[in-house]
Amino acid sequence: MTTDQKNPPFLKKLYLAMLLIAISVVSILGWVFLQTSSDEGDAPSAHLSGGMSPAEKRWQTFLSENFAGDDACVECHIDQFEAQQRSGHSHSATPMAVSTLSKKLSGETYEDPRREQSFSFLKQEDQFFVTTRDAAKTAQFPVSWLLGSGTHAQTPVSIDPGSGVGVEFRWTWFANQNALGVTPDHERFDDYKDNGQRGVPSP
Repeated sequence: MTTDQKNPPFLKKLYLAMLLIAISVVSILGWVFLQTSSDEGDAPSAHLSGGMSPAEKRWQTFLSENFAGDDACVECHIDQFEAQQRSGHSHSATPMAVSTLSKKLSGETYEDPRREQSFSFLKQEDQFFVTTRDAAKTAQFPVSWLLGSGTHAQTPVSIDPGSGVGVEFRWTWFANQNALGVTPDHERFDDYKDNGQRGVPSP
């Protein structure tokens, strides 16, 4: 069997389309939050109180108005839909609170192997939080998105309510280890200083 027979042209096009959609969604994520947070003046407490901030609500509205969702394809393109669901592209950008990983981590604590810092995880209704502790202070953050298909790794991202910028966390789930580890390239942040924002230690 040839490579083309194993991977029909329509599947190649489908995979490419799904990849482009995932990249587009992640790219506009920061832009939407940047626009909305400057208009509505989000405060950190809006994220930590258990409900969605105005910027997050605006983002959900944007998604519902501009993307039909996976299920819209099923009726007419069942074979393509099933192929896409079997691929990593179908879950390369997942809201953290609904991910399988959120259930696995909730109630657990991860000790950073490279610096004196710990991360404790909590799934609470439709949100997921990480509490970081070091010798100086404790701070809690909402985890917005989980990026990566999970075939190799998945890295969490939080959206800063003040700037609308996505912040990559220092911990990543590695499939081959079935465990958390330091996010690639974060080794260069073993030594860090307080950035003065919300009392949060950062690289």
